[in-house]
Amino acid sequence: MRRVAFCYLVIVLALGWITVGLTSASSAPIQLRYSTYLSPKHHLVRNVYNRWAEEVGKRTGGRVKVTMFPAGTLGKAVDHYDMAAKGVADVTSTLFAFTPGRHPLNTVVELAFYGDHDKGTRAVNEIFWKHLYKEFTDVKVLFVWNPPQDIGSNKPIRTLEDMAGLKIRTTGAIAVKMIEALGATAVSMPITEVYTSMERGVIDGFTLIINSWPGYKLNEVTKYGLKVGITSPTNMALMNLKTWHSLPPDIQKIIEKVNADAVQWAIDSYNMQSGTTDKLLKKAGIQIFSLSQAELARWKKRTKPLWDEWLAEMQAKGLPAQKVRDDFVEILKKYDLDPHL
Repeated sequence: MRRVAFCYLVIVLALGWITVGLTSASSAPIQLRYSTYLSPKHHLVRNVYNRWAEEVGKRTGGRVKVTMFPAGTLGKAVDHYDMAAKGVADVTSTLFAFTPGRHPLNTVVELAFYGDHDKGTRAVNEIFWKHLYKEFTDVKVLFVWNPPQDIGSNKPIRTLEDMAGLKIRTTGAIAVKMIEALGATAVSMPITEVYTSMERGVIDGFTLIINSWPGYKLNEVTKYGLKVGITSPTNMALMNLKTWHSLPPDIQKIIEKVNADAVQWAIDSYNMQSGTTDKLLKKAGIQIFSLSQAELARWKKRTKPLWDEWLAEMQAKGLPAQKVRDDFVEILKKYDLDPHL
């Protein structure tokens, strides 16, 4: 009898330990790996990506833990889209321009001279979640934002004529066409090669939002800047689809709310960085120009044919380009942004 009682006690204790183990395992936080190619000192990493990670952890009550992998620890900048798609990382931040030809309708947002990060980002979010998100079937898009691209150069650019013959580094098929329509020669290269290329005179200039110049130390090799918002390539945060679908519905809802907030954080981050950047560029002796309204109109007129060229190319692919373009033009007007059509 004692032996039966002892065996029963052992079984009870064993089941108790198993239950404790299962409870402990089930309470372990969901681990997400967030990869970015940007330096941990970059304002986007500090003010947006890290904040997204912290807010997801906080709002889920610790049920999700996000670990950051900055500075290309897990892969090169151009690989970050596929890193999310293939699960090399659970979350990544990347540039739409790194995947040329794969999401053709999305290039419509690169055709406009926004010049305003806040309005441009809001306009792009409207057209993206109305139409463009449908092209992303192999990842979960978390949030998007569109900083306008400025021009840094070692020769002053004040007019359309000043662009003639310059070699300008840029990224993305539409940006290349924009630069070439303005009379310059577009050069494609990773942003990490721009510093030495400017230093050695391999290129005369580059396109990059001015607030990002310090992050790549381009203020050290640049003499002039033109705040023009020539194009606005989409920046995006992505999640692996399998990871997304594995999350409980309530956590998905929490993350979607964080995503919505992150759009504003990106806008705020660029705005906050503006003051710091202006002081730094002034200290470096860089002259910053802006185009007059009359001169800007000349630049827009020169690039206007690209809208019709884009439409013809998309329609040839059998895509609903007319509807997308028409809706985007109306959205731009809603935000007082001139689509120059």
